Amino acid sequence: MGSGRLVAATLLGPDHTFWPEVKAAAEEWADEHFVLTDTQGAAWGNETPWRSKLWDMAVKAADGGWVFILDSDFILTSNPRELTLSEAPSWSFELFDMWSRTHYRDDPPYWRAHRFPRAWMFNAAFAPAQPEWGGRGIHAGHSPSNFPRLGSVAPSSHAILHLGWSTPESRQERYDRYMSVKDQLGPWELTHVQTILDPDPKLVELPASLRSSAALL
Repeated sequence: MGSGRLVAATLLGPDHTFWPEVKAAAEEWADEHFVLTDTQGAAWGNETPWRSKLWDMAVKAADGGWVFILDSDFILTSNPRELTLSEAPSWSFELFDMWSRTHYRDDPPYWRAHRFPRAWMFNAAFAPAQPEWGGRGIHAGHSPSNFPRLGSVAPSSHAILHLGWSTPESRQERYDRYMSVKDQLGPWELTHVQTILDPDPKLVELPASLRSSAALL
């Protein structure tokens, strides 16, 4: 079983900063918060070496404990520390792509991360001695491809709210960034990007209990 130590790890680009709630919340539940800052914008389109470096730093700091890969626009609806008592290799979370402070996008087939939990919290005791990465410049993954895939799914109260889409300005900025590397995107990914600016997306109100626990009132 991993120790109860919990480390947050964030890759931060030069053209954006932490959403205020994210940094403050991480300081509440993480024993240590590692931030790898890409000051020159070199990671966008060349993501793999940066993700690999962040992973290695965080696993070392976790010292047999846990690593939470925390994007700068993620806020958790519950303190994940209780999950460190598990023997699982990882924890997967429902992720809600917030289109405002109160509503998330539920637009299959592309906007459905809340329906398919993904691993964001990893037991460093299971970290491979020689991590393998796919080498992609975009969507390189946030854990090595040879990390054990059979983990546990966190209760719905432990959700991730993805704030990076929650304003018209942030959606336009993200659309422009993706289009700047469109040659690296596959057909499915490119079509997904093209839906970002849809004028009439399907939105669903986030349960009030998740909004209040994440301080999105």
